[in-house]
Amino acid sequence: MGLRVRLKATGRTFTSETDTEIAAHLIEEALKAGAPTLLEAVRKALRQVEGAYALVVLSDLHPDRVVAAKNASPMVVGLGRGETFLASDVPALLEHTREVLFLEDGDIVELTRDGIQVTDVEGHALSRTPKTISWNAAQAEKAGYPHFMLKEIHEQPRAVTDTLRGRLLPDKNDAFLDGFEAGSQVRRVVLLACGTSYHAGLVGKFLIESAARIPCEVDLASEFRYRDPVVQPGDLVVGISQSGETADTLAAIKEAKARGARTLAICNVVDSAIARASDGALYTHAGPEIGVASTKCFTA
Repeated sequence: MGLRVRLKATGRTFTSETDTEIAAHLIEEALKAGAPTLLEAVRKALRQVEGAYALVVLSDLHPDRVVAAKNASPMVVGLGRGETFLASDVPALLEHTREVLFLEDGDIVELTRDGIQVTDVEGHALSRTPKTISWNAAQAEKAGYPHFMLKEIHEQPRAVTDTLRGRLLPDKNDAFLDGFEAGSQVRRVVLLACGTSYHAGLVGKFLIESAARIPCEVDLASEFRYRDPVVQPGDLVVGISQSGETADTLAAIKEAKARGARTLAICNVVDSAIARASDGALYTHAGPEIGVASTKCFTA
């Protein structure tokens, strides 16, 4: 029996068609059944669900705390002085703090006046290391431009310069890839991405084949897992994602890694999910992209 059907059978009324409402009912059910804390109620609810979610839970029964959880959806905790923040992406936090903690799939975090506690769904304590974001709030402001898209179009030269700085070694006719060594046995490169990043990959295919003379393929990450892809040792699979949190690209990278390929992430957010899941990461230095149409991140 599905969760929605079971909950309706107990007399619960649904006011939407969204799956998220199921989580709210399950949490309330756990509280009424005697869960001693909001955190334990969320754990009990999440042990019954599958799939992607990013939840932030408040209850008038426990007004002194907030509980949040994520799986295959982005969530970041901002650590301020005497205050803590939750957001789906870093730019929302830059006005308040540059110290952030990226949650991993299956993490549950409880926020109180005294700080945060990260656990898994079974209640085991987890350790997550905060990161310092180099972007500042001024970079996310319009800087005199009428809107963010125009500002970010004009930031492309700076973004490309920052991304290549320290990586190109013209005197050696070589490049430094931040400690990532693909090895000399790469027989094929596969670029995986969605949306704008996919189109960047199409350009990358021409550049890689022209410069390295290695066969290169570009695949939509959302289709990759569903066709029993031919990937094996000797392949270098590169996941491209501005946020580093694109769910389809993350799943495709994990699939490629399970089949024996070396994996590399190219993304704009340090320590994001795709970067953590890959063997190595090359970070672009485009800074926050606020405009909906990706410009400087596409170029970087």
